[in-house]
Amino acid sequence: MPGALVPRRSAPISETATTGDAARDWSAVDPADIADRAIAWTVISAAFADSLKVQTLAALRDAHQLAEWPLQGADFAAACQEFGMSAALSETAEAEAALRLAHQRMMTWPGRVDPSPWESVHRSRDGLVFDEQTRQVRAAYREVWAAVQAAHEGAGGSRRD
Repeated sequence: MPGALVPRRSAPISETATTGDAARDWSAVDPADIADRAIAWTVISAAFADSLKVQTLAALRDAHQLAEWPLQGADFAAACQEFGMSAALSETAEAEAALRLAHQRMMTWPGRVDPSPWESVHRSRDGLVFDEQTRQVRAAYREVWAAVQAAHEGAGGSRRD
């Protein structure tokens, strides 16, 4: 689902951050988009932190809730349909059973489970991998976070580490 999230705002950060030897231009990164993604992933991680409840499933399918979702776009609509997050999706026992099975497989399947959306995608047969690519991803996250903090401070906010 991360690839399906599409930014809806376009106010850029006017900074360049450096990762190792390569400079990254963060001018296309919108702090509001990062905040929207943080909200979305907070909701999703809370929804998947426990067994899938009737109330959670109803909220994920509620048209009013989806209209307020911070990330929109054609890719988001397709992802909603794929994950059962659509009021248009029939609320049949079959659809609910398939969603519950997907949730169970992702979170509690016997043996090695697929990575959670908020978990590192770098895995090996032994589990999570912490290697150079993982360090690069972590460095990129630190840079984005620093850019968000700088933009927040520039708007009169206070810095939180």
